[in-house]
Amino acid sequence: MVFIYPTVRNVTSGFRTARRPNHYGVDFAKPGYHEIRASESGVVSRSYRSSSYGEVVFIVHNIEGQIWETVYAHLRTGSRTVREGDRVEQGQIIGVMGNTGQSTGQHLHFE
Repeated sequence: MVFIYPTVRNVTSGFRTARRPNHYGVDFAKPGYHEIRASESGVVSRSYRSSSYGEVVFIVHNIEGQIWETVYAHLRTGSRTVREGDRVEQGQIIGVMGNTGQSTGQHLHFE
């Protein structure tokens, strides 16, 4: 199993750091237009607009019998390219980095 980076490798906030102990993901941010890609093949379990995550996609991955779920949050309005039930391949574009939901600037929150 090899998860790939879902976007640019510019980490601006890590997972549960001393400064943000309740941050359960990794934030990637960079100005400009940046596509978001599925980090591994799987099936879209949710794709919707959330009040907190904004435009968000959840993907379930079955890797050697183990179930994993990845989350891609704060996507640009109208950029989600997948719907619930869609099969996605690793590296497939699922949206564009944005600033939706409870966000203070353009970034991808990835869990």
